Amino acid sequence: MGAQELKHRTKLEQWKEQIVACRSSGMSVRKWCMEHHIGQKTYYRWEKEILAMASNELAPVPTPASSSVLSLPSATFAEVPVQPVQQPSRAEIVASIRVGKAKVDIYSGADANVVKAFCQVLKSC
Repeated sequence: MGAQELKHRTKLEQWKEQIVACRSSGMSVRKWCMEHHIGQKTYYRWEKEILAMASNELAPVPTPASSSVLSLPSATFAEVPVQPVQQPSRAEIVASIRVGKAKVDIYSGADANVVKAFCQVLKSC
């Protein structure tokens, strides 16, 4: 084994530990990378390489600290019920707002957050 290969295998093992730490932290990859001063592209490049290594069933890189194969937490899925959108029997304008040439019509049943967002935008005009 050459020096380059040994160096690469050592990096693989270090990154394997980093990826396991990230995935088990409960944080998003983006947030974890920011807190550890690691670029997301770098993280994902190493993750891709390590997962490819694991899927090819290559022998893990033995180190004194760890010699286990990379194992990521399994995904958990939950069924989310979909609420049917209730359409009003006929669209009814309950308010109209005009600013200059712009006009915003608010219909009955409009989402309160959308109306609030429009109002905030209009305040800045």
